[in-house]
Amino acid sequence: MNLIKSITHLFSKKSKLKDSEAQALADSLPKSVELSVPNSKAKRRKQKRGY
Repeated sequence: MNLIKSITHLFSKKSKLKDSEAQALADSLPKSVELSVPNSKAKRRKQKRGY
């Protein structure tokens, strides 16, 4: 979680986003990070089974 916050903090510094935009980015990031890992595993499993 802290890693994600630090990444968004770096991005907000580079692009000079407003605080609200950076917070929205931080809110959307953890969900996508959490979702991408199990889904890729599930997709691979389904491909092996031939679903």
